Amino acid sequence: MGHGQQEERAVAVLSAALVAAGFLAPAPARAAVSRAELALRWAPIHYQDVDATGSHALGGKSDYLTKVDFDGNLTGRDNWHHAGQSTAAYVYYSAVETSTNWYFTIPGALSRTYTYNPYSGAAAALEQAAKTAPRVVD
Repeated sequence: MGHGQQEERAVAVLSAALVAAGFLAPAPARAAVSRAELALRWAPIHYQDVDATGSHALGGKSDYLTKVDFDGNLTGRDNWHHAGQSTAAYVYYSAVETSTNWYFTIPGALSRTYTYNPYSGAAAALEQAAKTAPRVVD
């Protein structure tokens, strides 16, 4: 064993003895990073084209990303008529982990889509992004 290795081992043994005797606090464990923190870290920057022209655009509010239930219900058939009620920005995420990577899906809801057909109920739409990030294992 080389001199550097002997010195490192001596420091480790001394540190363990001081912790056991109560003279030294053990190093705090690193908290695991949450899926929300990972999704925020790897989320793509979203640029949204907002069309403020025309009577259906609501001054651009119909192009804002929002919650699926922005109008207080999960009924998609009435979203066209309730568009613009809430303009709070909102996106969803899904995080899936493998042994090597994280896979993120980041959808955002639109309160109106311009391919609206009143008979199909397709008044809203989801826009989706996907991202892959390397998984770092300590």
